[in-house]
Amino acid sequence: MKWAIRTIAVILVIVVLAGGTWVFVNRRDVAAFLPMPSAAYAKFMCSSLFVADMSEEQARNWSQLSVPVKEVRIDYQKKTVTARALFHTNTARYVDDRCGCSLE
Repeated sequence: MKWAIRTIAVILVIVVLAGGTWVFVNRRDVAAFLPMPSAAYAKFMCSSLFVADMSEEQARNWSQLSVPVKEVRIDYQKKTVTARALFHTNTARYVDDRCGCSLE
């Protein structure tokens, strides 16, 4: 039993070190990825609400991402959607019928 626990611990340490090394080597790419989920969600929600005239429930279902979005604020008067995910906040604003929505 001790041998199995020791083996699992060694494998876990190796996986953590390998993952940490990968993140360190690719830190610029990881940093560039972090704002993307909140930006994509805000843009999808804005477009589906103010361009496609979907209901809020339909827009939320259509805008689902694999990364969980922590907070969403919809301002119907200003026609903006603000989303927060992975410690980043992005806002999409409805511009007009021709341009649709744009990230701020």
